[in-house]
Amino acid sequence: MIVLSLILALTTLCCPPDTTTSTQYNSSPSISRLGLIAGSTVISATALYIYQRNAWWKDQRGPFHIQNDWEYALWADKLGHLLGGIFISKLYHHLFLWAGLSDHTSQWIGAGVGSLYLLYIEVQDGFARDWGFSPGDAAFDLIGAFYPLLQRRFPLLQPISIKMSYWPSGRPNKAVFDDYEGQTYWLTANLRALGIRQSPSWLNLAIGYAARKPGRWGFLTEPRFFVGIDFELSDLLTPRVTQLPFAKPLLESFHAPAPALQVYPRLKPWLLGY
Repeated sequence: MIVLSLILALTTLCCPPDTTTSTQYNSSPSISRLGLIAGSTVISATALYIYQRNAWWKDQRGPFHIQNDWEYALWADKLGHLLGGIFISKLYHHLFLWAGLSDHTSQWIGAGVGSLYLLYIEVQDGFARDWGFSPGDAAFDLIGAFYPLLQRRFPLLQPISIKMSYWPSGRPNKAVFDDYEGQTYWLTANLRALGIRQSPSWLNLAIGYAARKPGRWGFLTEPRFFVGIDFELSDLLTPRVTQLPFAKPLLESFHAPAPALQVYPRLKPWLLGY
């Protein structure tokens, strides 16, 4: 979805959204914006398919089969599926708001697009000899895609977010999608929303998880846990930035460098936990 975000960035900078409201960009659907979303989605999905075909599925075609892999990458892979579902769901929610659809309709479209696209990838994995269709991956995809709707239904979930930070591990032929050694996932909770009224709106408590130290065959062997703080970037930047349809989903998925304490497997303070 990076290609989609770049295309929409250029377009919305030239044609910025209406900033008179935080939940609705237009009063009626815009055919031109709906067309832009459709065209950008096709380009983005095609580019991602080409990458996946060359990086994951090349010379792998075989009969469809199921293969569960709960332990793969020490759960970093499953967390990536969860966050991927959340991000795509939120992205299309905001895109269709920008195109003039209602908030309710846009959110359900976001959940539908996230679910269908990620399930399509899982089915393609099912035809790869070394992979297989993973029920675990599919479950985390669906949970992620529908998590924004669950947050609306259950207020207790509203302060809770899943974010990722990334620093390339340097492993060859790896990108942000599958460079698990470079990923750290963060469960964040907004302190003000939890009832600490004196806390600034942009400050969150964060619990981090990462998988490190490749062992035999490259499998990661060491889980690491962190506690720290997180910044709600969408509250720190100006409305003109956060009103861009792709900006808020990106900002809400990204953990910026912040102080953290590694608590397992050994205590280690990090001035900038990332």
